Amino acid sequence: MKYLSSTFACLILLASGLPGNAADSRKAPATPAGGGNQPVRMAQLQLSFGVPDEVVYRALTRQGFTEIEIFSRKLTKARAKACKNGKRYKVEVSPSGRIRSQTPFGGDCRSRIDAARAHAILGKRGYRNITLDVTPQDAFTGTACAKGKRYQIAMDPYGKVAKPIPLGRCNQLFPPKEIAAMLRAQGYNRISFVNERPPSYVARACFELTRLELFLTGNGKIWRQQPIGRCDPPINPRRIADVLQRQGFTRVAVIDDVLPRYVARACRSNRRIEVALNRFGEIRGERDIGACAAPLTRDQLTAKLRDEGFRRIRFIEGTVDSFLVEACHSGKRLQINFSLYGETQHERELGPCKTPRIDAIVSDIENKGLSKVRIFAEGCRRGNRVRLELDRFGTPVGAKRIGQCR
Repeated sequence: MKYLSSTFACLILLASGLPGNAADSRKAPATPAGGGNQPVRMAQLQLSFGVPDEVVYRALTRQGFTEIEIFSRKLTKARAKACKNGKRYKVEVSPSGRIRSQTPFGGDCRSRIDAARAHAILGKRGYRNITLDVTPQDAFTGTACAKGKRYQIAMDPYGKVAKPIPLGRCNQLFPPKEIAAMLRAQGYNRISFVNERPPSYVARACFELTRLELFLTGNGKIWRQQPIGRCDPPINPRRIADVLQRQGFTRVAVIDDVLPRYVARACRSNRRIEVALNRFGEIRGERDIGACAAPLTRDQLTAKLRDEGFRRIRFIEGTVDSFLVEACHSGKRLQINFSLYGETQHERELGPCKTPRIDAIVSDIENKGLSKVRIFAEGCRRGNRVRLELDRFGTPVGAKRIGQCR
């Protein structure tokens, strides 16, 4: 067995009756990382590997979970804490968005309120002329009047009201932004102003599917309206990415596609933005959540795989906008598809990673009806390419020089 040194890299099995073209047509690169000798220091990389946060948020919100907190993101799974029906759970999510498990823990969750409840809370406190918008974080912000004064109001998702900020008198002229919020509170949408010069305003808006021209007083009261056409129906949630791409966003990932509002994350320039949209595709809020990661190299992805315990890493050629990798982890051979940014898009188990012994391989071939099985190993030794013939126990029984190694 001492002849079978690490320089021999190719094992060939020949048998009578074995069909031709049995080799894998996909060619792996010469090295797992595709070349390159520069060391990769993972601590220097500001990259998001593994199951994307967007997949976790979307999967859980569709199932009615709230207060989602991701505490572990791996290449083949992500784990989060979340609330549902007043209970707290630990949830495990696959790269495809399938919820693998959900385990209750840690007691009850706080109850979130809706817009109607938020208005009722402020009404009990003596506020009137209340206009509220829902933020991407399910909180509420807007304006309200009390004792002749107008205030800026902020309320968290559980009904806690922050200290109001005075804005002026309630009977003074309102800016168009506040009037638009007042109109939305009355069910109008897709609002644009034709005339923004006080003391009166002219706006165009949709109410259900009717396009209207609105004539308003300086404090937002409608004194006349007339129909001027039809409005498009609400967008299909599957068009959210298209809507944002037309407005200059890239790499759009939808987090929440369940009304009353949609939430997505996307890149604009080199910043990652969380965007909230209403049912008609209008952007109702934006929040900067960090930088957009640059594309990975194979070296960086290989280093991350090794850090997480993957071995025998092989890149499959032929993909253009992603990485297709086969590797071993925890005794399993996995095939994982990564985006160019290291996000796990798909994974499947190919089988066990334990390599069968030569005797077992020969026996399996013979059990399929083949006979006269011969085993060869090819490799390089001192610049020469050598082919060894082996018996079924791995002992060399012959050797032949077949050329030079390049």
